[in-house]
Amino acid sequence: MFKRIMKFNIKLGIQLIIMTGLLVNNAFSTPEISIPSDTVISSGTQIEIPIYIDEITGIDMVGYALRIDYSTTFLSNPSIITENTLSDGKNVQSGPPVDGLGGQYVITLFSGFSTANDGILVKLNLDVNQNFSESPVSFITAKTELFDSGYNSINKNLENGFMMRLESDFDEDVFSIGKRDSFEDASSESGSLQLSTTSFNGNGFIFAGHNNGQLSFGVTNQDDDYDKILSRAWQINVSENKPDIIIINVTIPDLPDNAKYFGLIKNTDNAPDSNQYTDVVLSSSEDYDNNKVTFEVPSIMLSENAYYSVAVKYQDNTMARKYSIPTFTEWGLILFISILLLVSINKIKKQKYNLMKA
Repeated sequence: MFKRIMKFNIKLGIQLIIMTGLLVNNAFSTPEISIPSDTVISSGTQIEIPIYIDEITGIDMVGYALRIDYSTTFLSNPSIITENTLSDGKNVQSGPPVDGLGGQYVITLFSGFSTANDGILVKLNLDVNQNFSESPVSFITAKTELFDSGYNSINKNLENGFMMRLESDFDEDVFSIGKRDSFEDASSESGSLQLSTTSFNGNGFIFAGHNNGQLSFGVTNQDDDYDKILSRAWQINVSENKPDIIIINVTIPDLPDNAKYFGLIKNTDNAPDSNQYTDVVLSSSEDYDNNKVTFEVPSIMLSENAYYSVAVKYQDNTMARKYSIPTFTEWGLILFISILLLVSINKIKKQKYNLMKA
């Protein structure tokens, strides 16, 4: 009987632990509102910025108030888009703040928000001046709220964003790494390029996008330092603080194993249509199994806005045949030279003997 009671109590205890774990997990689930840190403007005069919400399952959320800040030098005429967002069909209000407590635009939904799904909460639409280069897009923390049915504030996490302009010819597979306040993304990749660093010294972002060129060495280089240049090039744009070292990994299908060395090269006049390049660094390692070339780039070598590619120098005939087996003709030449050398040595010895005898 005692064993049966013990067994029951153990099973009951396990069930209570599981139930308690679920309750604690739900109780500590904190919604997160975020703005992307890799928004790119490449062409056109408008930009749609999605504002995401995550971790809201089980949260009694009925509304929100978002206070957004951005540079007004080249960004203007804010408006909202609710179509195909979690706020679609809701009575969302928006306009400039009037309390003088910061920010450029307020987006508010007082009631009616009932979805339990993560996704795009709402979109912010902005007009973009042609001279725009970059801008953070961030929340005013003290004026951004989520609230429940009793209009109590819901604890939340906020993740600010950043956007930058890249040339329209270099807007393929765009991504970024960077730091903005508590947010930090020290490694990211897209397509065939990966950027990473140990850490940022301060707030800053590095954006990259390519021109959709082929991942093959098809461009003949006129410089003696290299033979071929990769047909694909990347625009890399740096904002604010740069890391001390940036690791650049480039994946190139059928990486040539007869390369003498690879180099990261930069367009000398920062024009995407120019074929004039200068050296940045040579590769630090090559992974032929995974077709990957790695470059370790000191921050001083990374320009704020420039165009980069990879170049290769092939082994020349002398280097390629340095350790090769001689051909039949080469063996004949070696034998002929050896015979001449022996004849010359014998002749010298005879002359020396005759002189000593005399």
